[in-house]
Parts: sequence; structure tokens; C-alpha cells
Amino acid sequence: MNQFQVFLARVQYLMSLTAVVVVLVYLAQHSYTPSTAIPADADREATVRVVGPKRIAVAPDAPFAKKLQISKVETAESTAPLVTVTGVVAACFHSGDKDGSGYWQFHTAELLAAHADWQKAIADVAFVEAQLVDTVQLADAQIVAAKEQSERMQRLVTIGTDTEKDLAEARAALIQAQIEGRKTVHEAQAAVRTAKQEEVILARQSAIVMQTNASRSSLMVDSEERR
Repeated sequence: MNQFQVFLARVQYLMSLTAVVVVLVYLAQHSYTPSTAIPADADREATVRVVGPKRIAVAPDAPFAKKLQISKVETAESTAPLVTVTGVVAACFHSGDKDGSGYWQFHTAELLAAHADWQKAIADVAFVEAQLVDTVQLADAQIVAAKEQSERMQRLVTIGTDTEKDLAEARAALIQAQIEGRKTVHEAQAAVRTAKQEEVILARQSAIVMQTNASRSSLMVDSEERR
């Protein structure tokens, strides 16, 4: 064979090989057709759509609808505790008899003493407040009586039955009643302020003692659980 015939044979071989490759590529691209292919004119948004608050609609003939599993959910009240708590009751009130009387029971003697002091302070406040009311009434009554006596002595001196000395003594008694009245009222008011301050201090101390005992009880419970 001459060189021209060899060249022509090679060209024919390359053309045949190229044609085979093209056919194989075409078959590879068009031989697989997905079963779930969506047509170009299909409405993709109509498969799942919102129809109301917390409600959606799924097309029954859509492939997605065939995969859905519908289950009914029912609510139930749970009685199981969510958190387990361990501790000690620091104080509790017992109602007692039907007449409304009751008493407090405390975990420690320290709590009992603190509560007793606080209750005594509350009673002291009520007492000194009542004493203040009585003291004011007494001071007013003494001043009124001394003033009436001074006015009566003034009339008696005018008509000549009593002397100027008696009138001066009556006026001095009025001034003394006013001074003593203001003093006793001031002392009663100071006693009320002191009693209220003491009640506030004892109330805070009682709360601190209760918190301290609660913290100690928590530590004791925690250490026992670790053991």
C-alpha cells in the first residue's frame, strides 16, 4: 500500500471511532428518565399550601402526600413531678381548733426564739400606741382642768372673794400642766418610734435566722446525698 492509502484508512478509522463515541454519549444522556420528574408546566406551589392559621393543605395526588403519615395527638395531664426537691421545713403553722387559734412549729430552737422576740415586739408596738392615745387624752384633760381653774380664780379675784396670790397659783398650775403634758406626750411618741424600730430589727433578724437555717439544712441534705 502506498502512503495515500494508509492515510485514507486512518482517516476512515478516526471518523468511525468519533461516530461511535457520539452515539454512546447521546444514549448516556437520554436513556434515563426519572419517574418523579415534574413536568415543566406543573404547579410546584400547589402541592403544599397554607389554608389558615396553623393549617396546611397537601394535594392528594402528589408524591409527597403518599409519604405522609397522619397521627392523632391527644393532650393529657401529667402528674409526675418535673423537679425533685429535697429539704427541711423551717416553719409551719397549725390551724388548731375551730375557733381560729393555732400555733407555729419551728425546725430549731433558734427559729422559735427569733419568732417569739418578733411577736413580742409587735405586741409592744400595739401597747405603746395605745399608751400614746391615753397620754394625749390625759394631758389634754389636765390642761383643760387647769385652764378652767385659772379662769374661775380670775372671776373670784374680780369679785373680791379670792386674792391675787390664788390667781397666780392657778396660772402657774396651768403652765405646769401644759409643760408636763407636752413632756409626757413626747415621751410616749418616742416610745412608739423605738418600739417600731425594734420590731423592724427583730423582723429582719428573724428572716436572717430562717434563711441561715434553710441554708444549713440544704448543705446537710446535699452532704448526705453525696455520701
